[in-house]
Amino acid sequence: MDTPLPPASPPRDTTTHVWWTPLTLASIEQLDVLDEPERARLERIAPPADRARVMLGAALLRHAIAGLSGLAPDLVEVDRTCEECGRQHGRPVLVGQPWQASVSHSGLLTVVALCLEPIGIDVQRRTGGQRGAGGDGRVDVDGEVDVEDWVRREARFKSGLVAPSFVDLHPPAPGHVAILARSGNGPVVEHDGAELLRRRP
Repeated sequence: MDTPLPPASPPRDTTTHVWWTPLTLASIEQLDVLDEPERARLERIAPPADRARVMLGAALLRHAIAGLSGLAPDLVEVDRTCEECGRQHGRPVLVGQPWQASVSHSGLLTVVALCLEPIGIDVQRRTGGQRGAGGDGRVDVDGEVDVEDWVRREARFKSGLVAPSFVDLHPPAPGHVAILARSGNGPVVEHDGAELLRRRP
């Protein structure tokens, strides 16, 4: 008698979820969902606009994970330990969660991406007058750096992949370029992050 085969495992979800939110939604109330290392990191950022972008990205990430896992945003554990120096400013790792995360912010936008596979996301605002990327992600497209090439390289670096596939995203503000680097070819769903941030922790 033949031994019955075990049931097939359900297919792995390869969807990448991307949440966009404008800088105008940054609010001091978002500090309530952040942990002590995240608040300490904010205190070390001098320019107010840069501080607002980092705060917004940290809060949006927590709310996105909360929406997928059912946890409260302030109970999501995020480890940003830098592999080089040990400080809390590295790639976000979601402790106890299967999701891979990537966060980027530039100009008027903050974006968070989540997937069960390795991913990296980058957004940059097009503007002249500065070579390379500054605190707000400005790129001098008339100088030595081409904005699309810069964004693609940053997304690949964040993903940790040698030869990822790339997806051009749709930033909800003019003058921005955004690219997703990933290992698979599943669907990409772009969301308005404003509704997440309006939820009370």
